[in-house]
Parts: sequence; C-alpha cells; structure tokens
Amino acid sequence: MPTRLSKIDELTRADHTFLEPEDECYYIGDYTARRGFAFSEMNNLINNLRKPMERRGRPEWRHKESAILTCGRMLREGLNEDWLTTVTIVPIPSSRTRVDAEYDDRLLRILQEMARGRELDIRELVVMTRNVPQSHLAEERVTIPELIENMSIDEGIAEPEPQQSVFSMMC
Repeated sequence: MPTRLSKIDELTRADHTFLEPEDECYYIGDYTARRGFAFSEMNNLINNLRKPMERRGRPEWRHKESAILTCGRMLREGLNEDWLTTVTIVPIPSSRTRVDAEYDDRLLRILQEMARGRELDIRELVVMTRNVPQSHLAEERVTIPELIENMSIDEGIAEPEPQQSVFSMMC
C-alpha cells in the first residue's frame, strides 16, 4: 500500500497550538504518546527511531537502523519528486548540539535515504547552539521561543540561498 500524506487542517490544528493558520503541515501516520511500542505500528516505528545513541552497538540498535530506512522509504513514496527538486529540505535539529555524544542525526539520515539516487538539496542549516531537554522525556516541553534562542543558522552552508525551504521533523 503506498504511503499517503495527511494534512493538518482546521479540525486538527487545535492539537498543534504552535502552528499558525497559514502553515502547511503534513504527516504520515499517528503516534500516541505514552502508549509504548505495541500500541500501533507507528508507535513502534517512532519509538525505534528515538532509541538513544547510548544504545548503539547493542542488539536492539538494528531496529533504529531499520526505522530510519522505513521512514526514508515512506517519504520517498509520499512526496512528489518534481516538487522535491525545487526546495531546500532542512531537518529540524535534535535536542543536542552536533558535538554532544548523544547527538542523533536520524532525521538527516532519513532524508538522505529518501533522496538516494536523486539530486536533492538537503542541508542541516539549523543547528543547536546549546542542548535542550528532549521533549518526549521532559515533564514540560521547551517553548518555541526557548528553542529558537538555542538555535542558529550554519552560515557555512547557507549559500546558495534557498528559494523555498521545507522543514522536516519525522516520518
């Protein structure tokens, strides 16, 4: 069955208070917080994606690697290739700086898998300048202004200037 994108609309926007009415946001599948791996296929996929870097080298790490490939395939199937060639795709950074041992490049790797064999403009333009608590582990989420305060643009890869950017979060 092909991957289908769903759009956040007026009926579902209330669940995403950080989105403005003019924002266009699409998603693949529904994740239910605090319900564990067995609750649904999407919960299983997302929980495997979020395996912490400290688990690398252990037997369960193969599930994270498989989830990255699955998400890349889902995006490849769900997004229009002609459109993809016209945008700069920017993965949302993890909660850690690139030099932190717990930095997770899973979103970049998902996008690279999606782009395999294609000429796409994927750049880690937005980077963390300081670590912030991981949203799924924190009792209170970091606010949008706090996130922005701890992010910067990697000017070293900002040229050529993107004509149209797309920020990706998760599959």
